[in-house]
Amino acid sequence: MNGYQIINAVALLVLTGFLIGCSVKLANRTPQEFPWQYARDSVATQEALYPSSTPQQIEDFGKNPAHRFILEIKPMNVSDVRAYVTVNGIEHPMQGSGGGLWTFESTNECQASYSYHYRVRYKAGLYGQRTSTLGSTTHFNVVVTNFGEAIWYEPSQAPRANEGDVLFVAPNIQGLGGKTEVTIVIQNLRSTPIVPYSIDFANLPGNPDNDQFEILNIPVLPVQLNCGDSIGFQIKWNAPSYFAISYGALNILANSIGGNAWSATVYLKGIPHPI
Repeated sequence: MNGYQIINAVALLVLTGFLIGCSVKLANRTPQEFPWQYARDSVATQEALYPSSTPQQIEDFGKNPAHRFILEIKPMNVSDVRAYVTVNGIEHPMQGSGGGLWTFESTNECQASYSYHYRVRYKAGLYGQRTSTLGSTTHFNVVVTNFGEAIWYEPSQAPRANEGDVLFVAPNIQGLGGKTEVTIVIQNLRSTPIVPYSIDFANLPGNPDNDQFEILNIPVLPVQLNCGDSIGFQIKWNAPSYFAISYGALNILANSIGGNAWSATVYLKGIPHPI
């Protein structure tokens, strides 16, 4: 091998190593269903590209009911990173959310499911713009739980079509910790509108402690919810002591335009602080 061949071989090795080192690692962090039950779908620390930040960020995202697509990107010696997600055939730019995460929130929640894939553009030094994709051959899919029904849920918990429980926890003896206020989201996933007209306590056997609970921030009713629309409110438990146990219930009542009326019963249970 002459000198020119040696120089060319070395240059090729350097260039190959540089190009291998100038790339991005991609990981899909979108859940398999909406609304997201983050406690079940959280990313394990050892799986994350950014183990110091990503798992907590994804857990925080899971507490929000938005239909959010999440891509984790780890740039390696590249710059000018831009991410895009194609959802049901339409490409959208994603926003950097810190911790290596890029997100896009769908504005159309009247969907039974979403098919999606990612495209990432970045600058690899002197070698210009490059593209990496994820899921472009076999698209990812996420389904919407209870599509075709009206639902209610507490963010980060499973949605319910009719009745279900909400748990409260009293503060400890120092008045700390606990879970005394929850958010309830009502969402219409029917093709026809519903019109919630009443959110109020229910006098049911075995639930005598309604006076210990408050309903806060009820939206102006009645209100029409088209497919995908939602409203929210809060329930607060005024625990009489840190060792209290309380039972309450409330009813959500809605008429329907072009379908059956809808109602749901939310059972409220307050329990003592475990410490």
